[in-house]
Amino acid sequence: MSYEESSELAHRQHVKYFNRFLNILPSSLSSHDTTRVTIAYFSVSGLDVLGAISSISQELKSRIIDWIYRLQVTPNGKYADMSSCGIQGSSTINMDLDGPNSHYKCGHLAMTYTGLCILLTLGDDLSRINRKALIEGVKALQTEEGNFSATLSGCESDMRFVYCAACISYILNDWSGFNIEKATDYILKSISYDYGIAQCPELESHGGTTYCALATLSLTKQLHRLTLAQIEGLKRWLLFRQVDGFQGT
Repeated sequence: MSYEESSELAHRQHVKYFNRFLNILPSSLSSHDTTRVTIAYFSVSGLDVLGAISSISQELKSRIIDWIYRLQVTPNGKYADMSSCGIQGSSTINMDLDGPNSHYKCGHLAMTYTGLCILLTLGDDLSRINRKALIEGVKALQTEEGNFSATLSGCESDMRFVYCAACISYILNDWSGFNIEKATDYILKSISYDYGIAQCPELESHGGTTYCALATLSLTKQLHRLTLAQIEGLKRWLLFRQVDGFQGT
């Protein structure tokens, strides 16, 4: 088999693989059901990168778009609280909670980011997104240190969610829920002795969180806050991550 033939075969296999995930979640991933939106995001964006977004039928595109909108948490009646607004990760946690229990229903920062990306990739105009509510949901998740929690329930907070919050703000063209100065200070404090960037201050540098940090600085137009020494040190650290591919640490 020639290189061209094997490349073409790999492309077809990848397209088939991604489309499968849009129709059924394999049993091996059942424990990840609460993050189904993120799985859908990787499938949709994967097909887009492969130039195969047209392999998704118009009927399935419409179903995915409607599904994302059903996962949107918006203000609801007397007990409405926009601090809990966002997009949930799965239909299985999209419970109908009213009245005094409604605060248990809340969005997730990563699901909100990936959900918006899915909608845009599939050609949606975000017309059914409650922009004000989503931005208020982002604002409620920023901590005093400048980073962001994933949800109001008090779970993990680190550089990944700083990036998600920045992307949501950029997509909706509204930075009123994102304190840029606090977030920038948090990123600068997370630069390690080796010039890589960690999840949090004083932790180990990692390639993934370095991307999240630099992408956030770019989106917020704060890259100029890096010194020349930090930039050169970061370049060196990144180059040393390459072995066959690139290491995370």
